[in-house]
Amino acid sequence: MTVIKKLIGTALVVGVLGQGVAQAQQPMPHGMFGQPMMQPGMMQPMMPGMMHPGQMNPMAMLKLTEEQQKQLMEIGKQAQAQSMELMKKMGESAQKLPGLVGATQPNPKTIGDAYAKMFDIQRQMIESAVTTYNKQLAVFTEEQRKLWNAMRKQMPGFPQATR
Repeated sequence: MTVIKKLIGTALVVGVLGQGVAQAQQPMPHGMFGQPMMQPGMMQPMMPGMMHPGQMNPMAMLKLTEEQQKQLMEIGKQAQAQSMELMKKMGESAQKLPGLVGATQPNPKTIGDAYAKMFDIQRQMIESAVTTYNKQLAVFTEEQRKLWNAMRKQMPGFPQATR
């Protein structure tokens, strides 16, 4: 369970950097039943309670230049393409499992190899997410990095590691 929580935390951090980069200077307006309505360019909450109504997008507080925004968007596009490829591989591997496990006489080695392949893909996904996050952090100025780290500590569900 701890690994899953770390994966979610990593995904959240990468998701925040990869989304909502451009035009995120406005507070979130309210929709029906007090739910926030998302506007183009605004970060979508990844978990319930992550952003509260009226709260500014953290990316807006960094005051990114247009060039930084373009760089982050390009890194995000590359990461998304790689993620989609890995998810496709994971799906293909997962589709084989029911047949292997449901065999009249399941072969432990074959099943173990199938899971090993899935675990390797999962490892690649984790490494890719961390690499993407580090690439995105490298776009920030030193001041923006300090502000990002301070904001990260205030965001529920985000890893609290210092950089």
